[in-house]
Amino acid sequence: MAPGLLKIANDSANLVNTTKKPDVFFARYDTLLDCMEKLSLLEDSIKFNGTKPSKQFRDLEIGRERNTHLFINRFYQETLNKINALKTNKAKYNKVCNFYTLLEDYFHKMSPNNIKEIEEMNATLEQKYGPNSWK
Repeated sequence: MAPGLLKIANDSANLVNTTKKPDVFFARYDTLLDCMEKLSLLEDSIKFNGTKPSKQFRDLEIGRERNTHLFINRFYQETLNKINALKTNKAKYNKVCNFYTLLEDYFHKMSPNNIKEIEEMNATLEQKYGPNSWK
C-alpha cells in the first residue's frame, strides 16, 4: 500500500509543480493531500526516509495559497504565449475569456488572495486584448 501511495504522491507532486492546466493542478493537489494524509496514518508502522508524510501534509495545507499562486502564474504565462501566437483580435479575446472561465470553476478551492490575483490578471488581459482595444 505505501509504495503505491508514494508513487502516486510523487507523480502528483511533479504535476502540481509543472502543469499549466487548471483541472490537472487542482485534481492532483487534492490527490497529493489525500496520499499524504493516508501515508501519515502509517508513520507508526513504517519508517519513512526524509520528511514525514504528516509534515508534508501540513506543509501542503499551509502552502496551498502559495502553490496555487505559482500555478496561476504558470497558467497566465501560458495564456499570454497562446494569445501572442494568435492572429485575430477575436481569437485573442476568446483566449482571454477562457483564462478566467477555466479558473473560475476552481474559485471554491482558492483563497481570496488567489481570486483577487486572477481578477487583476484578467483585467489586464481585457484591457490589452478586449474589444475596447481593437481600434
